Amino acid sequence: MSKCVGYARVSTPRQVKSGLGLDSQEKQIREFYEHSLVSRNVVWHHLFVDPAVAASKKRFLGRPQGYACHESLEKGDWLVIAKCDRAFRDNADQAKMIDIWLKEGINIRFLDFPVQLDVDDKMQATFYQMILMLMGFLGQIESQRMGQRIKDVNEIKRAQGRRIAGPAKLGFKLVCAPGKRKEVLDEEPMKLMRYIYRLKAIDGMRFKEISMHLIKNRLHYKTRNGTYDWYNYANVRCAY
Repeated sequence: MSKCVGYARVSTPRQVKSGLGLDSQEKQIREFYEHSLVSRNVVWHHLFVDPAVAASKKRFLGRPQGYACHESLEKGDWLVIAKCDRAFRDNADQAKMIDIWLKEGINIRFLDFPVQLDVDDKMQATFYQMILMLMGFLGQIESQRMGQRIKDVNEIKRAQGRRIAGPAKLGFKLVCAPGKRKEVLDEEPMKLMRYIYRLKAIDGMRFKEISMHLIKNRLHYKTRNGTYDWYNYANVRCAY
């Protein structure tokens, strides 16, 4: 009996945290399965998800769930993907994988592509590959343009002495003004860092001993990862 396999991907941890991109892809894949494949006696198998993976940097088989997805497919199975660029941002990788799947008798369905592929119709398969290659090429160009735009903006920020991205370093805080972000000293954690330095450099305490000392004296300042956890004495090492 044929089975249906779904594949979904988002590029950044922020998209993973929001869940919106993955939820939307899963909803589209599930709806297609229920409306189009259940009546064909195709069974649901699994949705493979690659979270926070850039398709322009890792080819399909180089992604953990992309590889697992490919390995699960057998002749007659259905591979359903919400959007072509969720699977591919590299035209050569797309052409390679589609060719492999067609030769193995896999039914491929990209939900943003209006044409349904019949693997037994060689003429249609060739046309399908040609159109998908064009879509993949456009996706690759867009990915490259996006990367260049980000690079250009970061160069301007760097030239202006502005922080590019990410949280402030330990002992600092971000002050935001319209269109600007800069780091300034944060006195509270800075006091703790000086205290940790004294305990280590002058009093000769080990990091684990400092950790227990901070817990015992209830010195609760935010660590680099934004928590108040001094049980993990690696946090103490970072502060030192």
